[in-house]
Amino acid sequence: MISNAAYRGLLKIDQETAEGDVTFRDVITYAYDHRLFNIGGRSFDTWIDDRVHRHRDANGEAFIIQTNDGRWFQSREFPTREGGVVSVRTDITELKRREEELDILRRRYALILGAAGEGILGLDRDGMVTFANPAATSLLGYPDETIAGSGLLDLMGETALAGETAAAPGIVAACRDGRTETGYGHTIIRGDSHPLAIDYYVGPIVESGRIDGAVLLVRDATLRLQYEWTLANQQKELERQVAERTAELVRAVEVRTLAEAALRSSRGRMKGITDSLVEGVVVTDRHGQLVFANPSARLLLECGDVTDIEGYPLDSFVRLGTAEGVVDFSQSPFRNVLDGEVVPSDNDARFVLASGRTLPVAYSCAPLTDDEIGRGVILSFRDIGVLKQAQHETMQSARLASIGQLAAGIAHEINTPIQYIGDNLRYLDSALTKLKSVVEAGRDLATQAATAPGLAEAAERFEQTAARVKVTRLLTELPDAVSESLDGVGQIGRIVLSMKEFSHPGTSAKTATDINRALESTLTVCRNNWKHVAKIERDFDADLPPVNCHAGEINQVFLNLILNAAQAIESSGKPLPGQIVISTRRDGDWIEIRIADSGTGIPLTIRDRLFDPFFTTKPVGKGTGQGLAICRDVVTVKHGGTIEVGGDPGTGAVFTIRLPLGVASVAEESAA
Repeated sequence: MISNAAYRGLLKIDQETAEGDVTFRDVITYAYDHRLFNIGGRSFDTWIDDRVHRHRDANGEAFIIQTNDGRWFQSREFPTREGGVVSVRTDITELKRREEELDILRRRYALILGAAGEGILGLDRDGMVTFANPAATSLLGYPDETIAGSGLLDLMGETALAGETAAAPGIVAACRDGRTETGYGHTIIRGDSHPLAIDYYVGPIVESGRIDGAVLLVRDATLRLQYEWTLANQQKELERQVAERTAELVRAVEVRTLAEAALRSSRGRMKGITDSLVEGVVVTDRHGQLVFANPSARLLLECGDVTDIEGYPLDSFVRLGTAEGVVDFSQSPFRNVLDGEVVPSDNDARFVLASGRTLPVAYSCAPLTDDEIGRGVILSFRDIGVLKQAQHETMQSARLASIGQLAAGIAHEINTPIQYIGDNLRYLDSALTKLKSVVEAGRDLATQAATAPGLAEAAERFEQTAARVKVTRLLTELPDAVSESLDGVGQIGRIVLSMKEFSHPGTSAKTATDINRALESTLTVCRNNWKHVAKIERDFDADLPPVNCHAGEINQVFLNLILNAAQAIESSGKPLPGQIVISTRRDGDWIEIRIADSGTGIPLTIRDRLFDPFFTTKPVGKGTGQGLAICRDVVTVKHGGTIEVGGDPGTGAVFTIRLPLGVASVAEESAA
């Protein structure tokens, strides 16, 4: 046996041993005895017989050998013309390691794609499907084994119902042309033959300057279209502004290359997919240390100037808000995924950011098993702040309408008995006047009868009885009591009328409204809130013309501002009562309403945020931050007016509302 130094180094034998009077079996047995080879669970005799057989066969066929120190070798053996055998060993350890890394990376991104809520498909230039994640197979209604290799036109259908647009032809054309295309509300025909509206994004895959296919992201548009339809009808009925949530999901790609080029290409493509998702996606290890975060997650979590957040604790950027308080990763439902419990998801949760700001989100979790980090967590989430605001405004509108109907009914029920009481009090007032004349005549008669023989005793009894029942006092005080009661009944009547006017839900159309009267009705309704803390000073323009508006919503604006003014005075620490000044005037084609208070005013640093949704200066539990946002929406969006805040800090706030006198505002015409 003859061997070179590299071969002897592999077998860990010296030259003298290798080239002595030894056979190939002896050398291999020597190497095995020195724990060189890893033969798995096979017996040594079986293994050495097979190895010697391969050596003698010497057919040049490659086979793999693994050593106990973790190295891998490819072995080939060839016959010589002299009847000997030449053995060639090649160290392929580095190649095996790279293959394992590529396999780990593929499995990791396959889990991420599988956890994505949107359908992701890979297409070639002819529109044939090369890849589809579970969400895509569920969306299209076909089993996994059917989709790969099928044409998109066969899967989605080439035509749509009348008035609708088929999605598949446009997507296939974009694949063929190598261009980007986005579609909203287009129709496909699912595997169960039912039509389905989808939103999609298709983007080309470019390999070495050549179009090699496309990535297609699809989303079920049913809920979005239903939401938009509901929103449009609510806008017609309630004239409310809601924000439309849109999201675009882009690119996924199938990795098919070898060695280092395939590994780099796979990393780039998968990173491109996660970077393009509108939803935030983060991956952590079992201890809550960040392993990955896409750009949307960095933006939503306000990472700021921290560009490389991998290795940071998730708790340093966000914690979960619960009914019991804010919890960190170790106490959150995210951690439960690692213990094999039910995968948590929540469509109405709160993330508390490092800045202290609360971010309303919908999130879901999935476990991750990775050879590099062990067990980890995939957390995907999206901002639902706009959606929650729209839901809040819708519920508030329905609640106010119900309260208005209830108040109007109560006012009607109170009004009827108050009319009875008023009529009876006026009757008593008239009767007392007549009775007073009768009593006075009777007393005159008693005075005259006291001098008449036989009537003196009767006259004396009459006078005693009159003195005992205090007729004089009754005749003096009863008319005053009846008059005060009538005043009270009148006040009740005015309150009932104000309640009816204030709570009337109105119609979807604007009506001519007396702003001065609307302010008086609002002051009457909320009198109990301000009468102990402030005096009201009215400066109304008596010649103010009617304003074309939604009276019920304008009343709500006045109520919010007056209640805010009373609360500002009460919490200012200044002597009570304070003062609320309400004035109206005409300014050309506009009317101006000013509501000023003697509280502490609004600091200049927060005036720009005062009308933002959910912003409030009140303590926790005292305000939702929606009142002034709703006021701005009613005044600016629904009436084409303006609302501004002024006043000097420390002396009080002044809110100024300007409404157009025209029949319809510009904002309303453009909305129509």
